[in-house]
Amino acid sequence: MKNRTIHLLKVFWMETFRNKISLFFTVFFPLLFIIIFGTLFGEGGSFDNEKDLAKIGVLKIEEDFKEYLKNYEIIFYKDVEKLKNDVENGELKYGIENKENSYYIYLTNDLTNYQNFQNIKSEIDNSLKRYNYQNLKDFFIIEDEVVAVGKKKVTDLGFIITGALAISILSGGMFSVITIFGRYKKENIIKKFMTTPVKPIEFVFSSSFVQIILNFFAVFLNILFSIIIFNTGLEFNWLLLIISVFCASIAMMGFGILLLLIFKKVETAQNASSILYMVMTFFAGVYFPLELIPSSIRWLSYIMPIKYLADTIRFSASIQDMSFAYFWIINITFFVIGILLLQFASNKYVTEE
Repeated sequence: MKNRTIHLLKVFWMETFRNKISLFFTVFFPLLFIIIFGTLFGEGGSFDNEKDLAKIGVLKIEEDFKEYLKNYEIIFYKDVEKLKNDVENGELKYGIENKENSYYIYLTNDLTNYQNFQNIKSEIDNSLKRYNYQNLKDFFIIEDEVVAVGKKKVTDLGFIITGALAISILSGGMFSVITIFGRYKKENIIKKFMTTPVKPIEFVFSSSFVQIILNFFAVFLNILFSIIIFNTGLEFNWLLLIISVFCASIAMMGFGILLLLIFKKVETAQNASSILYMVMTFFAGVYFPLELIPSSIRWLSYIMPIKYLADTIRFSASIQDMSFAYFWIINITFFVIGILLLQFASNKYVTEE
């Protein structure tokens, strides 16, 4: 039995690298997302990074104005066209011109910049009023404090990377099971296995074990890559992460079996899994906070298993608050449901052969 199991493990390990679609979505697709979003949100990836001060150009305003707007680098201009050109070319964030005590603010006509401007408009207005009255004290002071949800401050990049780890586990479990129990059965590969002394439990155990190992490989590769390239500053509790990856891997394989039971045909199950993969990627709070999802469809997030997987991974990275009881409830639920569905698959797809 020991030799049979070792041989099966070798067979399924080689098959893993032949199944290029599953391998791509498990290992390389999350890496691709990390590269794309890491480039966009790289400044937020390190907890120690200091952002450069935004530059604001001013015209016909005395030099002491910079004392009233200290959160920005103030550059003084003498020519309005030069001021407008620098704003248009991105050299300046905004431009301010004094026209007979009426102030004109220049900014580029793109949606993102306009939304950012609305957020700081009151600050600029307040600074201009204080400048006119030569009063260094604010009319009112608004102070903000970033409160970390977990033990560590969550950044855009940290949120995205932990989401990418969850997506990697989902795709590894879901796609592999559809291949093994769906395509193998259709092409009579399982039947050929069953003509040998291989027992159904050995078949299921070996295929599942190899996929769990691949998921661990993908997770740690993504973490290593993000640390080396983007200096994320994420600090994982490795024991909690290992528990999450192990239990979730079993659950996501069970999720793939559930799709096979619902859609019967392998091709239909594969198409459904691809659609669900994309839906869960963007509507389950994986890469973006749930608050950004329209409230009318936000309830969908709470019935998607990937949401809870992402939560446990973020908890292991100390960027999401969660009680240990809730953490264990999620993982035990994942483990039990996954084992039951794998046992069912063993009886339905293997023993029947």
